[in-house]
Amino acid sequence: MSEILGDLPAPDEVAAGARRSVLPRLLRDPQAIISGSVLLVVFALGALSPLIAPADPNGADLNLINAPFGTPGRLLGGDESGRDIVSRLLYSIRTSGISRSSAPAWRWRSG
Repeated sequence: MSEILGDLPAPDEVAAGARRSVLPRLLRDPQAIISGSVLLVVFALGALSPLIAPADPNGADLNLINAPFGTPGRLLGGDESGRDIVSRLLYSIRTSGISRSSAPAWRWRSG
């Protein structure tokens, strides 16, 4: 029987190996670092959206309906209601971040 099992590690060694953190491996992977950095910047922009948004995301200006890219006061232009697209994008990041963080909390609460 010992010939069949060979050099298998003891159960304690297997359990300790299974519990190793993934973080050290991720920190050595350049693609993981770049992806994580981009996500961090995007979520930081979303968190700071009330401070850095150039206009009210729901404020409409009828003079800027369908404003083209680069219009003064509207970096990415305006939508069909005259709202600033940059502000709406920043606030949508914030909304998706809140929903992303609240889903695990509800899952934890419901069991």
